Amino acid sequence: YAQFGHDLSAASGQAHQGLPVPATFIIGTDGRIHFSYANPDYTVRLSPQLLLAAAQAYLDNADQRLKRR
Repeated sequence: YAQFGHDLSAASGQAHQGLPVPATFIIGTDGRIHFSYANPDYTVRLSPQLLLAAAQAYLDNADQRLKRR
């Protein structure tokens, strides 16, 4: 990033040179991850509609129906 004129240390106030990666997970009561979304472009976020659809699929046991086929 420095070669493109972006000083990450100055922008973040830290020397770690890390960038955020927003992530969303649906974790079941069994501790398993049933849905995950992460995008290295921190400006792209999961739409609320997609998250609600994933949560509804989890509540409807979609993962169990898929295993039976």
